[in-house]
Amino acid sequence: MLGTVVLRKFAIAVCMTAALPVAAQAANHGFYASIDAGAVAQKLSGPFTALPLGGLLALDSVPPSVDQSPDLGWAVFGAAGMRFEGPFRAEAEIGYRASTLSAASDVDHLTVMANLLYDFPLGKGFALSIGGGIGMDRISWTGQGSDNAWRFAVQGLVGASYKVSDHLAIDLKYRYMVPTGANLPGLLAIRNGVGYEFTATDVQTHTVSLGLTFDLD
Repeated sequence: MLGTVVLRKFAIAVCMTAALPVAAQAANHGFYASIDAGAVAQKLSGPFTALPLGGLLALDSVPPSVDQSPDLGWAVFGAAGMRFEGPFRAEAEIGYRASTLSAASDVDHLTVMANLLYDFPLGKGFALSIGGGIGMDRISWTGQGSDNAWRFAVQGLVGASYKVSDHLAIDLKYRYMVPTGANLPGLLAIRNGVGYEFTATDVQTHTVSLGLTFDLD
């Protein structure tokens, strides 16, 4: 009788011990959602397609390309994801970036991305994240060639987070996103005080944002 009781208590203790790591891991698993907003800087490069607006220009003074940086713009993002066993997580992300190049030209991005991230816990609620994503970027621009176009895009992500509770964390994120095959004709830019029309064939975006992550499990 006593042996049966001891065996029963031993079995219960073994089960509880085995469940401890599972319970600890479960806290890092499950679904989550995040929102963040911040500032975006864009870099546009491409060949000139016209003489300076409003006047003539000597042929030997036409530069072969133009590198224009729109004004600092704004961006918002929303994501829903799943934390897997271990440090990996995957998420679906929707983002919007908006910048002004000149009084007549805006360059905006609507992105739909699938991201894979790796988290590095640092203790006391802090963690670092690194990862990347692939998806589509709908580029909208205004100018002589205003249009909307979907392009394949890739992005890299780096982030830092701090958990303020079991289900809430504050995040600081950096995203570098590049759409492939960009072709934005008719953009109006300013170079040395003169207005030019050019086609952007290389588009890069740098975004820094602050937001919140909600663990849903």
